[in-house]
Amino acid sequence: MVERIVAPFEIHSDHTAEFDATIHAVEAGPLLVASFDQPGLEARRTARLIRRSDPDVYHLGLITRGTAWLVQGDRSAVLPAGTLVLVDSSRPYTNVLRAESGNVRGLTVSIPRGLLPVSARAAESLLATPMSGRTGTGALTAAHLSGLLAHAGQYSPLDTARLATVSLDLISALLSQRLDFRQPSQASDTRVLFERALAYIQHHLGDPALTPGRIAAAHNVSPRTLERLFRTHETTPAAWIRTRRLDRCRRDLSDPLLRERPIHATAARWGFASPANFTRTFRAAYGISPREWQQLTAVPEA
Repeated sequence: MVERIVAPFEIHSDHTAEFDATIHAVEAGPLLVASFDQPGLEARRTARLIRRSDPDVYHLGLITRGTAWLVQGDRSAVLPAGTLVLVDSSRPYTNVLRAESGNVRGLTVSIPRGLLPVSARAAESLLATPMSGRTGTGALTAAHLSGLLAHAGQYSPLDTARLATVSLDLISALLSQRLDFRQPSQASDTRVLFERALAYIQHHLGDPALTPGRIAAAHNVSPRTLERLFRTHETTPAAWIRTRRLDRCRRDLSDPLLRERPIHATAARWGFASPANFTRTFRAAYGISPREWQQLTAVPEA
């Protein structure tokens, strides 16, 4: 069961003769959230195990009791209780869990790679980087995930579909905030321009004629200036528009109240003029087709 929740790994522990561990898990749409209560151990996710089996997910972990020491790539981090951290299942890593007495406790949420709400490059920069789970968006995310597990038996299929969306929104806010901290400070005028460009995109998202050139013209700047502005946030105007449109389509396709709306109508609602292009773009982003996503998040009939 452990391997289904996280990924195959080698385990070494001083408590093998009396290894008493408890795992609780709940599915929220495509997300899997699990808590663990276990003795200290060292877990190694090796290249050999990755070749054998890889769920192709990111894990956002939270330590609630004890301490973890995590190494992935060229980064290492000590993670005391109350710390969140992002791990990539497709890269080797070592995770050492220890407690001064008793068991180590924590939780993890497994996120399919295509659903992580930041770019692959941005995600890579966040791996094995401690994030506070006691303040700001980190505290909100930690409380939400803990509460989701605490009340696991009380959700209807409709609830879990909606909770997946809420969870991804909170994780997006958490990771985006961390990335913002790493951005060099911007002049006030530049920051205002960026915020206005984002608001303009949001307002015109359903218009197929929305282009970077139109955004630039609406704000009296050149397309090159707009491109440079978005590059400071590790994206481009076109990529931002595409990502926001896909996110809106993904939400609508998983909404039971919109189940009768044809997929091509949902695509058109959010600015995709060509159904074929929408399907290709959706699959490239999430690894499955729009129809497969709709079926994955469908609420079973009573």
